[in-house]
Amino acid sequence: MYETHEAILIGKDIPDQKLCKFYAIVAEDANNNLIPLIYNIEPVEERWKIKVSEEEHKIFKQYFHKPIEELEMDLDESIAPDIVGRRRAKFGVATTLHSPAHLLYDGRLVLAMLRTLLFGDTTTAKTRLLKAVEGMGIPTYIISEIARRTGLVGTVDKDNGVIIWGKLVENDLGYVGLDGIHSLDTEQMLQLREALRQGTVEIVLQHQGKAFARVRMIATVNTKDGMTLDDYPYKCQAILDSRPFSDPTDVT
Repeated sequence: MYETHEAILIGKDIPDQKLCKFYAIVAEDANNNLIPLIYNIEPVEERWKIKVSEEEHKIFKQYFHKPIEELEMDLDESIAPDIVGRRRAKFGVATTLHSPAHLLYDGRLVLAMLRTLLFGDTTTAKTRLLKAVEGMGIPTYIISEIARRTGLVGTVDKDNGVIIWGKLVENDLGYVGLDGIHSLDTEQMLQLREALRQGTVEIVLQHQGKAFARVRMIATVNTKDGMTLDDYPYKCQAILDSRPFSDPTDVT
């Protein structure tokens, strides 16, 4: 649950961690609002801090400078090797999971996390690939039909007067696997598109709040009911004919 409060940091920077313990002196401002004056911060959870040695960096560059065909073959044999004939999809999964959070572009930081769509006919191992990622110990696998009821972005608990953030916020700087994105309605697709584009989620209802939602995402979607990719002169045409992408702005 979430509720927005104003606080003042004294001699401290804004922490990187999502969950922290704050030590503060509480003061009252001119409008009788209680303002915490924070003088110490202890992270409750630590983000992974990976230090790559020069030797590891050298090996990494040698490996990923392989011809793309060799790299795809290696990934095909490493990710869910029991799934055959989906080499390019596995390559997309791997590059999405390894994509950086930000890139420096034209003097400013921009979001660089990849979002990959596994689009196609039913029973083509799309869901199994998402489950394979979960099997690697990388959460979070979400069924869109359930997310449609509970909310990807967040909801307001009217009884307790707080915001309960959805999976996009919970997995900020992480990964979300969204199975069956065609189950989302138009309004939810709008919310999802804005959250992914902005990297933030904002709720303006009885209670207001804003939180980061910078996530890597792999989503699956089936073709239109009764249709297969082979029914289209160009397979890419099936995208605009699918439920979540009936509006071209959703594709972009």
